[in-house]
Amino acid sequence: MVNERMFAPLFRGRLRLSVGMGAHLISISLIEILTAIRTRTIELSNHRRQQEGIGSVAPADVYYERRDGIFQPREEQKRVTLEERFRYNRSRSQEINLGARSPKP
Repeated sequence: MVNERMFAPLFRGRLRLSVGMGAHLISISLIEILTAIRTRTIELSNHRRQQEGIGSVAPADVYYERRDGIFQPREEQKRVTLEERFRYNRSRSQEINLGARSPKP
């Protein structure tokens, strides 16, 4: 990620970037840097970040019609998890109920 603290102020149309022990003059314009940042932001938003409004998938997954392939494993995992929770909660409930119904002396 580009951090504004990495760059010194503009120096005659160039940026001075601190690298290691010294400062090196690089020949890259501010517009090129901003374009790279914008490109990275768009790539992150479209391909990596899941959007809740479209079913917690990335917009690129919807565009390239991969959404169904993503939902099938999720639904299977959800089903397995709910079954495990149900079995666990039922066994805990029986343990608690059995413990409460112990015969009185």
